[in-house]
Amino acid sequence: MTHPSTQIGSASGLSERDILLTLFDLGRQVASVIEFDELLQRIPELIGRLIPFDAFAVYLLDERRGDLSIAYAVGYPDASFKLQASEGIVGQDVATQQAMVLGDVSLDPHYIEVVPGMSSTIAVPLVYQAKPIGALNVLSRERDRYAERDVAILRQFAAHVATALVNARLFAQQRHDAEAFELLAEIGREVASVLDLPELLSRIGQLARRVIDYRTFGTLLLKEQTK
Repeated sequence: MTHPSTQIGSASGLSERDILLTLFDLGRQVASVIEFDELLQRIPELIGRLIPFDAFAVYLLDERRGDLSIAYAVGYPDASFKLQASEGIVGQDVATQQAMVLGDVSLDPHYIEVVPGMSSTIAVPLVYQAKPIGALNVLSRERDRYAERDVAILRQFAAHVATALVNARLFAQQRHDAEAFELLAEIGREVASVLDLPELLSRIGQLARRVIDYRTFGTLLLKEQTK
């Protein structure tokens, strides 16, 4: 998903106490969101209260395929962009579980330009139970826009985000499982109420489509006499 590019907020001028209080508040807000898509949309809004950016992306790791895809983006012309798990600044960030900050992206040979006109960036890994699950990436048109203080802030926020994303995924999976079990129970009741065999076979084909879409469907019955 994409959003118009915008320059948001800044932590400059805030005391350490103000930053800690804000991070505490942001962590609480992130933890309160259980809908996965809603959480993704809230992340850049909350980060913008402390760190300015012209573009932002949440990358999530697909362990099976070994690549990183953009789950949500602000200011990206193409949010379908994907990286291999160790490719580019973000990929290296995930592979090493180390945050990276570049004051001039043109000087780093590993940097891959996805958003034109960006000059500086921070990439911070999303880590849950010592395993990387993705990364947060902020970019700015301004050269040397970010310092180690910004990296520390983003790292602390990323810890809250990683936990919240895993919890939101679990919630979505549990809800999906509950809906699937409810549907299967309903189908079981309908099947049990049909006593006529031809009608039952026809009904099975109709009910199966509620569970999985198909082009062709068949029910095979074993003939005891001929096997």
